[in-house]
Amino acid sequence: MQFRRILHATGCAAAALLFLPAAWAAPTDILAIGSPSLTLSSTSVDFFSLGGPNTTQIGTSTGAFGPDSGDAAGIQNIGSVAVTNFISIPALPQAQFTLTSVGPGPGLICSGAVGLGQSCAIAAGSPFILTNTGTGTVISLAAAGTVTNSTSGAQSTFSGDFSTELPGRGLTSVAQSLLGGATITAPFSASLKVASGDFAGTLNIGLSTIALSATSVGFSSSNTIGPASTGGFAALSGSTAVLKNLTGGGPVSQFLTLTGLPNVQFTLTGVGPGLATLCSGVPASVGQTCSPVAGSPFVLVDTSTGTVVYLSAFGTTFDGISQSTFEAIFATEFPGSTLLQVAGLLETSAPVSGPFSVEFLAGPFASPSAVAEPGTLLLLGTMLVCFGAAGWRDRRI
Repeated sequence: MQFRRILHATGCAAAALLFLPAAWAAPTDILAIGSPSLTLSSTSVDFFSLGGPNTTQIGTSTGAFGPDSGDAAGIQNIGSVAVTNFISIPALPQAQFTLTSVGPGPGLICSGAVGLGQSCAIAAGSPFILTNTGTGTVISLAAAGTVTNSTSGAQSTFSGDFSTELPGRGLTSVAQSLLGGATITAPFSASLKVASGDFAGTLNIGLSTIALSATSVGFSSSNTIGPASTGGFAALSGSTAVLKNLTGGGPVSQFLTLTGLPNVQFTLTGVGPGLATLCSGVPASVGQTCSPVAGSPFVLVDTSTGTVVYLSAFGTTFDGISQSTFEAIFATEFPGSTLLQVAGLLETSAPVSGPFSVEFLAGPFASPSAVAEPGTLLLLGTMLVCFGAAGWRDRRI
């Protein structure tokens, strides 16, 4: 069933964004969900997690990597390719990954105004794809290489996608920061697909899992707060967060629950918007973006080796004294799958699943002795998208 048959008043997405600048506070704290994190510059990517530098966690994976779901793994930084021993899995030591290429990035350079859903590269030859989400920026990186069985010598290829989210940061600002020599630290998720051979399967990095369909969004039962969290959230790294599924209309109260901040209530008030450009009419092109159906809040990005799907969200927080706002971007990756393939699967009744990472901008929160401030109420009545109920069962690309 298409979104247009399920969502009510999809034009309210644009209307809500018109009110957004006037209503939005300036959040200062970052909540990064998903333990794996990265620090990237214009020429390199460094990985780390709660386990330390060059460590990551294997999320719910399939095929040869299924038994290793939940295990720790090593991941080498990306500076120049090739990178030998790019990923090492202690429980599967015979699988030797070699990174042989990254990118390419899109041909459009990030200069001047970049519209909603548009993608660009920070400079000619850069492998990073920057996409304007409306509430921030998603950065994607395509990767490819080989995986060799050290026991038999058999070799096959892999493709992969990495993505990270920067809510509250405009695309042009991000591009200029990277070109100026700055580094950006944020959570990431990644998915690598080995299509054939001894290690056929999908290796997902990140413990958190998301399941998407045309009518709903489901989250794994618990998610790990990662080391890229800052401000009032920094002390929560390593603890868990719980996200409610999006399966019905109306605001979602207690959308995010943090055991370390039980007094803070997160209410989701809107998601999206998606794009008017539908994937059915989009040619294959690196950095091309589209939405699966009219009214869908999802935006799909062509990375050349697969597809990244992101979802923008925003709402309100209340700490018992004052009310403010949050914004967030969720992103997940499907390597080896085209925009059209992912769009088609999202229209089916069963969800497609993959790893995700998300970064919330929220706070700072008042202490019990702080003077209460008037809350921002303009967004409470705004609904961008109403999700219809849908049954859940596993299905993977």
